[in-house]
Amino acid sequence: MSDDTLELARQAGWTLPAGIWDSLSDYNRLFVRGEFTAPRTLDYYRRRLEGLGLCGHGRVLDAACGMGQWTVALAGLNAEAWGVDLDPELLRVARALAGAHGLGNTDFRYAPLERLPYADACFDAAFCYGAFMFTDMARAAAELARVLRPGGRLYVNANTWGWHAHLLLDRGLAARNLHVVRMALRALV
Repeated sequence: MSDDTLELARQAGWTLPAGIWDSLSDYNRLFVRGEFTAPRTLDYYRRRLEGLGLCGHGRVLDAACGMGQWTVALAGLNAEAWGVDLDPELLRVARALAGAHGLGNTDFRYAPLERLPYADACFDAAFCYGAFMFTDMARAAAELARVLRPGGRLYVNANTWGWHAHLLLDRGLAARNLHVVRMALRALV
């Protein structure tokens, strides 16, 4: 992959520490190129969250936060944004990303969505984008409901077959990326 990704991410409003970039796998570098460069600017994420009513809250949970791009955007729109994920490498990136953006209102933890390490009713809103379908959905939904305060706002995006078809066709076959083709085929079969 070309070394212009960090510059393209910077132009899109993101600050990615070089030390983090150097430690990423090829797959995660490809992810950064797709999710941290135009048209997916930091403002793009903020506008999407504003449109979902995920702004002006106290504490917001980013469930399955991954690299933290949604957490960073949530932190700019709410009093606190806490991320939880199962991948230590991605949590390390999320912490570094939040730090590089000078955010002191974030917290990141390692935990499955089916067993969130939080007290009952401690979040004003919860957000889960593109990972819910990889969980025991009934248990994860129950946990999200448990940690949300009464009347709290919940957004869950659970794309399944469509996402894997997109990976296979658009990011795999069209881009002639055999790694992505193999990954998408394993998920579809």
